[in-house]
Amino acid sequence: MYYFLNSYRLACKGALYVRLKVGNNKHINIFSTHLQASYENYPPPDSKSVKVRMNQALILHKFIYKNMKNHISEPCFVMGDFNVDGVRQPEEIENKGWYTDKAKLNDHDLDVYAHSNEYIALVNLLRGNLDGVPEEYMPKDVPETPLLGTNDITTRFNIHNLIYNHQDPKVHPITTSNFRGVKGPFEEKSLDYIFEFTPIGTENREDNCNTPVNDNIYPNNETIDNSQTTTPTPNNNNNNEFINKNDNYNICSAKVEPYEVDNPNFKYISDHFSVTTTVQM
Repeated sequence: MYYFLNSYRLACKGALYVRLKVGNNKHINIFSTHLQASYENYPPPDSKSVKVRMNQALILHKFIYKNMKNHISEPCFVMGDFNVDGVRQPEEIENKGWYTDKAKLNDHDLDVYAHSNEYIALVNLLRGNLDGVPEEYMPKDVPETPLLGTNDITTRFNIHNLIYNHQDPKVHPITTSNFRGVKGPFEEKSLDYIFEFTPIGTENREDNCNTPVNDNIYPNNETIDNSQTTTPTPNNNNNNEFINKNDNYNICSAKVEPYEVDNPNFKYISDHFSVTTTVQM
């Protein structure tokens, strides 16, 4: 995909793609990736790791487009460890983040008061919307990728963050873990996502499904009121049963799964929680 830094130079990473046949005549498209990591709490936009990540996101957009342009009506999900913290940095909160007058941010999922600047950059790069990328995060050059076809970058996708959209209230849940179970601070970030991609021109659906939340996966140990949340059941004839209603599929749940283990040496199976979704076709 693109060069890596630090210990990531020892790994061959990129994106995996599979088109699965489900039933007789249905298919689902899944992309999985792992982008460059940073080794600082709040990496500035001009850090080498951020620059690498932004170029990788742009190449990932081209890879997704190359594989999806002939399957435009099929479900498409892009997931993995993007190493972009969706939770806003303290400095961004103090300075009101990236102002809305700098780009056309009509998508409710890109509220500058709810997401970090780098997250806004990531999602817009994945969409192909270069006008929506904060200037300090814009890749300086569009990477040449002959095997992926066109170098023309344009807005091609709507994107829904399924994990974020399932929260009530909407916040980025923490997906990193104190996996050894020891007391003390650990890196609390929201780095792992499941994005639903739909082509531009299709309905940009609002979300109407809630699931119970886990207070322990939110930043600053915020307490979330669960009194108004409900768990939808498949046969309750409730119009709010699914996040999206589509002729081909329904998204009925999305959540962070900690995967605790009973082991004296570590509490969780990984230093990241998993993210999961259930799709009905």
